[in-house]
Parts: sequence; structure tokens; C-alpha cells
Amino acid sequence: SSSILPAVPRSALLLATRAHFELAGAAVSNAPAARAACLLNLRRAAALELSPAECRAYFGLAFGLQDYDTARQLLCRWEQLPGEPPPIRPRIELEITVGAFGSALEQLGKVSPQSPEYPWARSQKELVLKRLDELKAAQH
Repeated sequence: SSSILPAVPRSALLLATRAHFELAGAAVSNAPAARAACLLNLRRAAALELSPAECRAYFGLAFGLQDYDTARQLLCRWEQLPGEPPPIRPRIELEITVGAFGSALEQLGKVSPQSPEYPWARSQKELVLKRLDELKAAQH
């Protein structure tokens, strides 16, 4: 009963979403239906009050299904939750993937040289600058 165990419906939704995600990526006949169910569950979850761990999990699933609008919505919610450091790496990965290179560079500039993620951030900055050069060259 949700009145006795209030987290059960949320946990069930997350487990169902993960199961549908796995089926959507498998070579099975019902993969398209599983993908649709997973996307529906992701959108339902995005409307709920979520914990940082739930936001992280749902973001990963939405990103994995290339539902970048839902991924962005979940990431924005995750960034606003108290008690967690801002999820800079997922933000950078999302911005690069959707081609928002200016925003990615802005986020990359926030990574401190003392951060353990600095080598990763430096390589991502090089990637972004390369892609920007390619776009510039393609326009000429």
C-alpha cells in the first residue's frame, strides 16, 4: 500500500523503466513497444518529485534512449536539488551531444584544474573546439 510504503510506487516505476530500457536495447520482437513504454515511464517520472539518485538514474536512461528533451528536464531538476554537487559532467555530455557547443564550453570552463575530472574536461574541450572548427569549415 502506498500509504504504508510511500516509496514503493516510485521504486516500481524506476524498476519498470529500467526493465523496458533493457528490452528496448535487446534484439527482441517487442523492442519498439518496450522503447515506447520506457519513454512513457521517463516522462511520468519527470513529473514527480525525485531524489538526486532518481534524477541521475532517469537522466541516464533518457540520455541512453536519445530523448534529450526529457534528459534535459531531469538534469535541470537534478541541478536544483540541495545537498548534491551540481552534475557538471552529465551537463557537458548533454550539451556536446545536442550540439550546444557554447554552453558546453561554458560548463567546461567551470571545471577546476584541481578537479579529478580536469583531464576529461580538457579532452572534451578539445573535442568541442574541433567540432566548432569543422562547422566553420563546412560553412565556407
